[in-house]
Amino acid sequence: MKLVKALLISVFVLGVCRPAGAFDVKSIKGFASLDLFTAGTADNRMDKVYKGAKAVGDIGSYSLDTGMAVGGRIGALYPIEDVADVGLSWGYIGGPTTETKLNGRDYSTTSRRFMRVMAEGKKTVKYNDKISFLGGAGLGVAYGRQEQVIETAYAPVINGATVDTADTYFKGLTWELTAGAVYKATDKMDVEAGVRYTGLPTCDNKNDLNGDGEIPGMTYNALGFFAGVRF
Repeated sequence: MKLVKALLISVFVLGVCRPAGAFDVKSIKGFASLDLFTAGTADNRMDKVYKGAKAVGDIGSYSLDTGMAVGGRIGALYPIEDVADVGLSWGYIGGPTTETKLNGRDYSTTSRRFMRVMAEGKKTVKYNDKISFLGGAGLGVAYGRQEQVIETAYAPVINGATVDTADTYFKGLTWELTAGAVYKATDKMDVEAGVRYTGLPTCDNKNDLNGDGEIPGMTYNALGFFAGVRF
């Protein structure tokens, strides 16, 4: 992981450093955006675990209801000749959250959240004086947390309440591909919107449904939509 971080820093430094006297601080542009991600593949592993448990008769039925994830990021970009804008970003993603039922009864709530730092590159192609098309990619490191709260009679009675919790922390590579459009709102601010496909680190936990509180593993890749500003 230290090697990955070093490579990301190197990419950024090599990208923004020009010959002495050529670097212009005023050319740095900040940006901020909001993201909305679909459930994607978040429940694929969980579904496999419960499907296997149903096949051997450990449970009679199950259902998974997963919502969308909401995120945001801030960062800065620097133009490299006429090639692209490169820089770094920090982002947070809350979700997706899954409500699980076993045998028709509420069983658990599984929530996820991520923090990530990425090296990003964006390229715009001008359509007219106001509108440009946008393409981009990002690569970085993400830290994730997955929490399961069991809140039915399946959980042990603790202080009079049937609630049990289990947390899993994990980290790894994250990546992203972006496509969208840019609108020049003012001389100093652009408005961006479009779609993203993102990949986040894998959580390798498994659940044998024997009441040990472990959380089913997760690999989360998802399509997202974003809107933001560059200033």
